[in-house]
Amino acid sequence: MGRMFQQINSFLADKRGNFAIIFGLSLVPLMGLAGAALDYSRILKAENRLQSAADAAALAAASGGSDVNDMRRIAASFVESNAPDLAPTAETTVSGNTLTVVARAEVDLPVLAAFGWPVARIEITSGVESALPLGNGRVGSVGANAFSPQVVEAQIAIARRQFARVTRKMPAHMRKEMERQFEAGVKRAREHQASQTGNSGQLRITR
Repeated sequence: MGRMFQQINSFLADKRGNFAIIFGLSLVPLMGLAGAALDYSRILKAENRLQSAADAAALAAASGGSDVNDMRRIAASFVESNAPDLAPTAETTVSGNTLTVVARAEVDLPVLAAFGWPVARIEITSGVESALPLGNGRVGSVGANAFSPQVVEAQIAIARRQFARVTRKMPAHMRKEMERQFEAGVKRAREHQASQTGNSGQLRITR
Protein backbone atom coordinates (compact mmCIF):
# COMPACT_ATOMS: atom_id res chain seq x y z
CA MET A 1 0.00 0.00 0.00
CA GLY A 2 2.82 2.37 0.90
CA ARG A 3 4.49 1.67 -2.42
CA MET A 4 1.27 2.55 -4.28
CA PHE A 5 1.02 5.94 -2.51
CA GLN A 6 4.67 6.53 -3.26
CA GLN A 7 4.04 5.97 -6.98
CA ILE A 8 1.02 8.29 -6.93
CA ASN A 9 3.01 11.02 -5.20
CA SER A 10 5.80 10.57 -7.69
CA PHE A 11 3.34 10.95 -10.59
CA LEU A 12 1.80 14.08 -9.10
CA ALA A 13 5.23 15.54 -8.49
CA ASP A 14 6.20 15.19 -12.17
CA LYS A 15 5.33 18.68 -13.36
CA ARG A 16 6.26 17.99 -16.98
CA GLY A 17 3.95 15.01 -17.16
CA ASN A 18 1.11 16.92 -15.54
CA PHE A 19 1.51 19.80 -17.96
CA ALA A 20 1.47 17.48 -20.96
CA ILE A 21 -1.70 15.77 -19.78
CA ILE A 22 -3.48 19.02 -18.91
CA PHE A 23 -2.44 20.59 -22.20
CA GLY A 24 -3.61 17.55 -24.13
CA LEU A 25 -6.97 17.55 -22.38
CA SER A 26 -7.40 21.29 -22.98
CA LEU A 27 -6.93 20.77 -26.71
CA VAL A 28 -10.14 18.75 -26.94
CA PRO A 29 -12.56 21.62 -26.20
CA LEU A 30 -10.37 24.05 -28.15
CA MET A 31 -10.54 21.86 -31.24
CA GLY A 32 -14.27 21.53 -30.70
CA LEU A 33 -14.67 25.32 -30.60
CA ALA A 34 -12.58 25.75 -33.75
CA GLY A 35 -14.63 23.09 -35.51
CA ALA A 36 -17.85 24.71 -34.35
CA ALA A 37 -16.72 28.02 -35.87
CA LEU A 38 -15.93 26.35 -39.21
CA ASP A 39 -19.22 24.47 -39.31
CA TYR A 40 -21.15 27.56 -38.26
CA SER A 41 -19.64 29.44 -41.20
CA ARG A 42 -20.88 26.63 -43.44
CA ILE A 43 -24.39 27.11 -42.07
CA LEU A 44 -24.30 30.88 -42.64
CA LYS A 45 -23.01 30.46 -46.19
CA ALA A 46 -25.74 27.92 -46.96
CA GLU A 47 -28.42 30.20 -45.49
CA ASN A 48 -27.26 33.12 -47.65
CA ARG A 49 -27.28 30.99 -50.79
CA LEU A 50 -30.69 29.55 -49.97
CA GLN A 51 -32.08 33.04 -49.28
CA SER A 52 -30.91 34.28 -52.69
CA ALA A 53 -32.40 31.22 -54.35
CA ALA A 54 -35.71 31.67 -52.50
CA ASP A 55 -35.89 35.39 -53.40
CA ALA A 56 -35.22 34.59 -57.04
CA ALA A 57 -37.80 31.81 -56.96
CA ALA A 58 -40.48 34.03 -55.44
CA LEU A 59 -39.95 36.84 -57.96
CA ALA A 60 -39.78 34.47 -60.92
CA ALA A 61 -42.90 32.57 -59.87
CA ALA A 62 -44.94 35.70 -59.20
CA SER A 63 -43.94 37.46 -62.42
CA GLY A 64 -43.77 34.44 -64.73
CA GLY A 65 -46.38 31.96 -63.52
CA SER A 66 -49.67 31.72 -65.38
CA ASP A 67 -51.45 29.88 -62.56
CA VAL A 68 -50.74 28.50 -59.09
CA ASN A 69 -49.39 25.17 -60.32
CA ASP A 70 -47.10 26.94 -62.78
CA MET A 71 -45.86 29.22 -59.99
CA ARG A 72 -45.03 26.22 -57.82
CA ARG A 73 -43.16 24.59 -60.67
CA ILE A 74 -41.14 27.73 -61.41
CA ALA A 75 -40.30 28.31 -57.74
CA ALA A 76 -39.15 24.73 -57.21
CA SER A 77 -37.02 24.87 -60.35
CA PHE A 78 -35.32 28.12 -59.29
CA VAL A 79 -34.57 26.94 -55.76
CA GLU A 80 -33.17 23.60 -56.93
CA SER A 81 -31.10 25.01 -59.80
CA ASN A 82 -29.56 27.85 -57.78
CA ALA A 83 -28.44 25.73 -54.83
CA PRO A 84 -27.98 22.24 -56.29
CA ASP A 85 -25.32 21.08 -53.84
CA LEU A 86 -27.70 21.72 -50.93
CA ALA A 87 -30.37 19.44 -52.44
CA PRO A 88 -33.06 21.91 -51.31
CA THR A 89 -36.82 21.51 -51.35
CA ALA A 90 -39.31 24.31 -51.95
CA GLU A 91 -42.87 24.74 -50.76
CA THR A 92 -44.87 27.48 -52.48
CA THR A 93 -48.21 28.86 -51.32
CA VAL A 94 -50.36 31.51 -52.97
CA SER A 95 -52.98 33.39 -51.00
CA GLY A 96 -54.67 36.36 -52.61
CA ASN A 97 -51.98 38.92 -53.36
CA THR A 98 -49.14 37.08 -51.64
CA LEU A 99 -46.85 34.32 -52.85
CA THR A 100 -44.60 32.66 -50.28
CA VAL A 101 -41.70 30.31 -50.92
CA VAL A 102 -40.29 28.24 -48.06
CA ALA A 103 -36.96 26.63 -48.95
CA ARG A 104 -35.41 23.91 -46.80
CA ALA A 105 -32.05 22.16 -46.88
CA GLU A 106 -29.63 20.19 -44.74
CA VAL A 107 -26.00 21.17 -44.18
CA ASP A 108 -23.42 18.53 -43.28
CA LEU A 109 -21.26 19.40 -40.26
CA PRO A 110 -18.09 17.30 -40.56
CA VAL A 111 -16.44 18.56 -37.37
CA LEU A 112 -19.46 18.80 -35.09
CA ALA A 113 -20.51 15.32 -36.20
CA ALA A 114 -17.91 14.02 -33.75
CA PHE A 115 -19.83 15.77 -30.98
CA GLY A 116 -23.20 14.31 -31.97
CA TRP A 117 -24.42 17.05 -34.35
CA PRO A 118 -23.89 15.73 -37.89
CA VAL A 119 -26.44 17.85 -39.75
CA ALA A 120 -28.02 21.32 -39.46
CA ARG A 121 -31.48 21.82 -40.95
CA ILE A 122 -32.09 25.29 -42.34
CA GLU A 123 -35.32 26.92 -43.47
CA ILE A 124 -35.65 30.17 -45.41
CA THR A 125 -38.83 32.10 -46.25
CA SER A 126 -39.26 34.62 -49.05
CA GLY A 127 -42.44 36.23 -50.27
CA VAL A 128 -43.80 38.55 -52.93
CA GLU A 129 -46.77 40.88 -52.56
CA SER A 130 -48.70 42.07 -55.60
CA ALA A 131 -51.43 44.67 -55.95
CA LEU A 132 -53.67 42.14 -57.73
CA PRO A 133 -54.45 38.54 -56.79
CA LEU A 134 -51.68 36.33 -58.17
CA GLY A 135 -52.21 33.58 -60.67
CA ASN A 136 -53.71 35.62 -63.51
CA GLY A 137 -50.46 36.25 -65.36
CA ARG A 138 -50.33 39.97 -64.54
CA VAL A 139 -47.82 42.06 -62.64
CA GLY A 140 -50.23 43.52 -60.09
CA SER A 141 -52.42 46.57 -60.45
CA VAL A 142 -52.44 50.23 -59.50
CA GLY A 143 -56.17 50.32 -58.88
CA ALA A 144 -59.39 50.55 -60.84
CA ASN A 145 -59.03 54.29 -61.53
CA ALA A 146 -55.42 54.17 -62.71
CA PHE A 147 -55.95 53.26 -66.35
CA SER A 148 -53.57 55.63 -68.13
CA PRO A 149 -50.41 54.28 -69.78
CA GLN A 150 -48.40 56.91 -67.88
CA VAL A 151 -49.48 55.52 -64.51
CA VAL A 152 -48.85 51.98 -65.69
CA GLU A 153 -45.31 52.88 -66.76
CA ALA A 154 -44.69 54.67 -63.47
CA GLN A 155 -45.68 51.56 -61.55
CA ILE A 156 -43.50 49.38 -63.76
CA ALA A 157 -40.60 51.74 -63.01
CA ILE A 158 -41.21 51.27 -59.27
CA ALA A 159 -41.27 47.52 -59.70
CA ARG A 160 -38.07 47.68 -61.76
CA ARG A 161 -36.22 49.60 -59.03
CA GLN A 162 -37.36 47.16 -56.36
CA PHE A 163 -36.38 44.26 -58.59
CA ALA A 164 -32.90 45.74 -59.09
CA ARG A 165 -32.49 46.21 -55.33
CA VAL A 166 -33.41 42.61 -54.56
CA THR A 167 -31.30 41.04 -57.31
CA ARG A 168 -28.16 43.21 -57.21
CA LYS A 169 -26.19 40.73 -55.07
CA MET A 170 -27.29 37.63 -56.94
CA PRO A 171 -24.83 35.73 -59.17
CA ALA A 172 -24.76 36.98 -62.76
CA HIS A 173 -26.35 33.89 -64.29
CA MET A 174 -29.19 33.96 -61.76
CA ARG A 175 -29.75 37.70 -62.23
CA LYS A 176 -29.88 37.29 -66.02
CA GLU A 177 -32.58 34.64 -65.80
CA MET A 178 -34.50 36.75 -63.29
CA GLU A 179 -34.36 39.73 -65.64
CA ARG A 180 -35.78 37.59 -68.43
CA GLN A 181 -38.66 36.46 -66.23
CA PHE A 182 -39.30 39.99 -64.98
CA GLU A 183 -39.36 41.50 -68.46
CA ALA A 184 -41.80 38.81 -69.56
CA GLY A 185 -44.07 39.87 -66.71
CA VAL A 186 -43.74 43.54 -67.69
CA LYS A 187 -44.64 42.67 -71.28
CA ARG A 188 -47.80 40.89 -70.14
CA ALA A 189 -48.71 43.86 -67.94
CA ARG A 190 -48.41 46.26 -70.88
CA GLU A 191 -50.41 43.97 -73.13
CA HIS A 192 -53.13 43.76 -70.50
CA GLN A 193 -53.18 47.55 -70.12
CA ALA A 194 -53.51 48.00 -73.87
CA SER A 195 -56.37 45.50 -74.17
CA GLN A 196 -58.38 46.38 -71.05
CA THR A 197 -57.85 50.10 -70.51
CA GLY A 198 -54.69 49.33 -68.63
CA ASN A 199 -53.60 47.68 -65.43
CA SER A 200 -50.09 47.15 -64.23
CA GLY A 201 -48.33 47.32 -60.92
CA GLN A 202 -45.56 46.29 -58.66
CA LEU A 203 -44.12 43.30 -56.88
CA ARG A 204 -42.54 43.65 -53.45
CA ILE A 205 -40.28 41.14 -51.73
CA THR A 206 -41.25 40.28 -48.15
CA ARG A 207 -39.46 38.12 -45.55
